[in-house]
Amino acid sequence: MPINCTIVSVDEVQDFFANAIDGMGKQDGYPRNEGVPGSIARWKTAKLCELTENEFQHLIVPQEPKILLKDKPLQEVEGEDSIGTMNRYYQMLVEGEKLPAIIVRLPLHGDLEQGSYYIEDGAHKALGCKKYFEVNPYIPVLAYIGELG
Repeated sequence: MPINCTIVSVDEVQDFFANAIDGMGKQDGYPRNEGVPGSIARWKTAKLCELTENEFQHLIVPQEPKILLKDKPLQEVEGEDSIGTMNRYYQMLVEGEKLPAIIVRLPLHGDLEQGSYYIEDGAHKALGCKKYFEVNPYIPVLAYIGELG
C-alpha cells in the first residue's frame, strides 16, 4: 500500500497534467500524450501518495510487450529524446531536486498481474529514478494514483 496519501480530485490531476507539467506539450510546442486526459477523465477516484520501493519497482511500463520497471534494462531505452529525458530526471535527483509526481492507475484485466500500477504518464521520470536508485538509496516517489470507474 502506498504511504502518506491525500485524496485529490480527478480535476486536480487533469490540471497537474495539462498545466503544471505540460503533459501534452502545449506550452513547449512538442505535442505528446494526447490520450492521457481521456484516460484520467475515466477515473472515479484519485489520490496523491508516495510509492513504496516495491510498488515503484513493480510499475508497469507503457510499452508492448508490457514489462515491469524492475525488468526494464536502461540500456534498452531508445531514441535521443527518450534517453535525454530520462537522464534529465536522473540529473535532477543527483542535484537534490524533488521530481513532480508520476501519474499511474490501478492495473486492469490484461495488465501484468504482478504489477502495482500502470504508468499513464511519467515513464521517463520513472526510468530516471530507476537509474538514480541503482546507486543511491530509495526515496519515495510521488504519484497520482487513479482508480477507474
